[in-house]
Amino acid sequence: ELMHSTENAKDWLDLRLRELQNGFETEYPDFYRTDVLGEYVENGIGNTSFNGIINDETVRTLPLLLAEVPVNQPWQILAWFPIGGWDNCPKAEHLVSVAKHWYEGFGAVPAVISEGIIEFAVPQPVSEEESLPLAEEHYAFCCDIVDQSLGTINALADVLRKSTVWFFWWE
Repeated sequence: ELMHSTENAKDWLDLRLRELQNGFETEYPDFYRTDVLGEYVENGIGNTSFNGIINDETVRTLPLLLAEVPVNQPWQILAWFPIGGWDNCPKAEHLVSVAKHWYEGFGAVPAVISEGIIEFAVPQPVSEEESLPLAEEHYAFCCDIVDQSLGTINALADVLRKSTVWFFWWE
């Protein structure tokens, strides 16, 4: 059923971003623009390896399960491993529709799925023009990558201009 969903990922991502922005507007009118979006930067490091398969304490590869999944399109993989729906992690139907959207737009393929982590492999980093709108989509999809790691959406955009792996985690 998830593979055949007709949900429009772009509409859902836009709605989610507006909800996040509106949450800030109530108490801090300029917070999104100044503190979340931030200023243009060019000092980030690109992500070119999978982090979700590494034990942070031992810096060794975790036990892995490699699976051949019977799908016609790579984005459909997330329909076979329905995770999500807790805390800020999107529900399974949103994960699948967003994966389809990013596959069609950027060639992004779900490559690592683990406890609270999804990583996508992309054929090349995104262009400067694509980076900020995509970073806002990433923030709507998983605000933790900005709120608990990179600090601003513009910092995320800088990383996306240098990355062939997109990393998302939810606590």
